[in-house]
Amino acid sequence: MIGTSFGNSASSGGAFSPSDLNPLLWLDAGVSASSSLWTNQGSGATNATQNTAVNQPTYNANGFGTNSKPHFEFDGDNDFFTLGNVDYSKLPNHTIFVVCERASTDRAGLSGDINSGGQTTSVGSLFEFNSSNLRAFYGDSLSLTNTQSSETFTTGTTYIVSTNFSSGTVGEVLRSNGSGLTETITGTANTISGTKSNFSIGRWGDLDALYFSGKIAEYLLFSASLSITDTESIETYLNTKYSAY
Repeated sequence: MIGTSFGNSASSGGAFSPSDLNPLLWLDAGVSASSSLWTNQGSGATNATQNTAVNQPTYNANGFGTNSKPHFEFDGDNDFFTLGNVDYSKLPNHTIFVVCERASTDRAGLSGDINSGGQTTSVGSLFEFNSSNLRAFYGDSLSLTNTQSSETFTTGTTYIVSTNFSSGTVGEVLRSNGSGLTETITGTANTISGTKSNFSIGRWGDLDALYFSGKIAEYLLFSASLSITDTESIETYLNTKYSAY
């Protein structure tokens, strides 16, 4: 289960690594990955798995971005990884980073745990591309907070996107390729109660819809609302690897 709370602290010296900030989940396609298992390098115990062959993203050892890095390719039809349930009582704040390329402008989930009730019931969190924009939801049922960017996200472009949520605030902080985005926010300040099921990467969640079409090379989840300094450290680390901007 995702949701054990961990503190974040920077290392005392040496080259920066995301591990300095103690990510709960750190998935790097260049480290210990296959189509059925994406091993977590973070401090949480949960790996990303997919045991059903028809739902497995395709692992590629190269071909992502300018630097031709390892990645997973999601077909937009039924490919996804699952990470199990999320205990939001232990995860009131979060910051997510995704290194990705879109292959389609269809609406699609990068990660989330919306179940068969859809957006109106049993919502947890959702990070997605909504046609040409980036969007994030957080909350229970109709009281969810919806944050959407004004910027356009095209196909075939390498993006380092992130969302940062702090409990009790209205909306999330969206960023892409080292810059903050212009946002439209609706809803109210909200938290999530209880445990939500089947947090997924590559689709909305347990809802069998809105699968991501494209490539994902790296995914990080922190159990904290990271400061701008720490956020920029993660962005610099990822951009050094992927040359997104």
